[in-house]
Amino acid sequence: MAPRIGQVPTTITAQTQAATTHIAKQQNQSDKNLFTVDIEALIQANSNCVIFGDFNATHSAWNCSKNSPRGIRLKYFTDDNNLEIAFPNSPTRYGYNSSNTLDFAIISVTSTTPTILYP
Repeated sequence: MAPRIGQVPTTITAQTQAATTHIAKQQNQSDKNLFTVDIEALIQANSNCVIFGDFNATHSAWNCSKNSPRGIRLKYFTDDNNLEIAFPNSPTRYGYNSSNTLDFAIISVTSTTPTILYP
C-alpha cells in the first residue's frame, strides 16, 4: 500500500516478484523545514524508491556553485539515510549570472542485486 503523501502528487508503485519500488515526482515544498517529510514517508513505506523532480536545493555535491540551506539539509538527510543522488552532468537551471542543478533524483535501493543507472 502506498503511503499517504502530502506534497508528492504523482507516485507510481511498480511491483515485481522480487521487489516493490515507488517512483515519485517531488513537488517543491515551500517550507524549508518540512520538505524532507514526504521523502521520509516514501522511504519508510518501501526501501526501494526513486524520487525525482525540482528540489530547489543547491549543493556542491551535485555540481552547484553554492550550498543553500535546503541543499545542506538535503545532503545531510541523504547521507544519514544512505540515499544516493543522481544528477545530470550539466545544469538544469540557468539564471542571469549563475547556473545550477535543481532537478535530480534521490534513490534508495536496498536490494542485493546491483543497480545500473544511466545518465
